[in-house]
Amino acid sequence: MSSIVISESNWQAEWPRLPALLARHGHELGEAHIVLDLPSISELDAKGAMLISTAHDSDKDDQLVAYCIWYLGPDLSRQGSSCAQMGPFYVEAEYRRSGLGRDLLESSLKSLRKRRVLRAFPHFYEQSPNLGPLFESLGGTPYERSYMIDLRKRTA
Repeated sequence: MSSIVISESNWQAEWPRLPALLARHGHELGEAHIVLDLPSISELDAKGAMLISTAHDSDKDDQLVAYCIWYLGPDLSRQGSSCAQMGPFYVEAEYRRSGLGRDLLESSLKSLRKRRVLRAFPHFYEQSPNLGPLFESLGGTPYERSYMIDLRKRTA
């Protein structure tokens, strides 16, 4: 794994390399077609409200092989504090079980601390239950359970 370079990046730098990896990520989650809100993403990135940590393989022309994206904002339950909500976190299949996911997550948490973010809220999908023990090994504790209600499919 010596050919892997982990760094903090920005949306404009990563967007050209992201579609293929994002498609594989979506496929694994059962979301065959993800349509990104590019104007909103660009706006968040320009305002410094996103942290994007990436891993590239220098042996493969700096191919993007993993990403971890956080959305930053005020912690409304703790006045004067900020928090981060994890967005997409993905490691290419061939790089899993190598420690890359942990290294990428640790790097992103270090970057959040530098930005004075006090609380980070990582998550995982039901298809990736092995991430719970990873989060716990980094000091995380189960905090809440999330559900997604697709409001297009149900009338109230």
